[in-house]
Amino acid sequence: MKKEEFLISSKPILWEELRLISKYRNVLYVLSWRNLRLQYNSFWLGLFWGVLNPMIMTAIFFFVLGNKVGSDLENYILYIYSGFIFWNVLAGSTGSSASCFQDNFSLIKKVYFPRFLMPFSHVISKLPDLAISFMALLFALLYFNLDVNIYQFAFFTLLSIIDLVLFGVGLCLIASVLTVRFKGFSVIQPLLTQAFFFVSPIIFDINLTIENSLVRALIRLNVFTGILEIFRFGIFNHSISTHIVVIYSVCAFLICICGLVLFNYEDVTLSDKI
Repeated sequence: MKKEEFLISSKPILWEELRLISKYRNVLYVLSWRNLRLQYNSFWLGLFWGVLNPMIMTAIFFFVLGNKVGSDLENYILYIYSGFIFWNVLAGSTGSSASCFQDNFSLIKKVYFPRFLMPFSHVISKLPDLAISFMALLFALLYFNLDVNIYQFAFFTLLSIIDLVLFGVGLCLIASVLTVRFKGFSVIQPLLTQAFFFVSPIIFDINLTIENSLVRALIRLNVFTGILEIFRFGIFNHSISTHIVVIYSVCAFLICICGLVLFNYEDVTLSDKI
């Protein structure tokens, strides 16, 4: 009888790990559903909070900055809201995924599954919030009677959501690894999130608000800046070139790959460092 030979590597191969997503898709579903249940522990409160959170933040910044930052922007309140519905997904997923391995230490020790699915699940579990907030945005577009090209809106919305998921997964993987590797990272992570908020054009337009060309260039290096511009192009028909769309989409994909490579490098000794 012929014996089968198995090659066992001490370090998982990145592409083989990615192929396991299909095999362990039920695990991803269970992890995402668990995160969603924890978030929506009280169903109606969680459901309304998915809409109210970006609305409240939009109202605050609109009344505080509307006469200054938004004076030259038409439909400034929609501009802010379109930024917050994406920001809540990104900030919420990175914040919750940073400590996901410490919070699930016993599960990691007992059960094998591709570890990167755990940070990935935190991004997936935030998508219902995005869907709820997006429905509110559609009603707002009808209320303000914006002249929106349906096909353009659908295409750039879908593209920006894909870019957001890729970028979010990459950041979640990086944040989860850094939290395990450097014990003090969990302390500075909220500060980094706040800093990232103010260097992203969520409540301001780069061209109208930022006069310094160097600062504008630095803000444009932020991948999230491009994701918001792609999304808003479908709503407001702002000018945006094709190569900008391609560059930011490729950058979002590369951030995801960088997160996977870093995670793959640390995966072997991850449980020993928790």
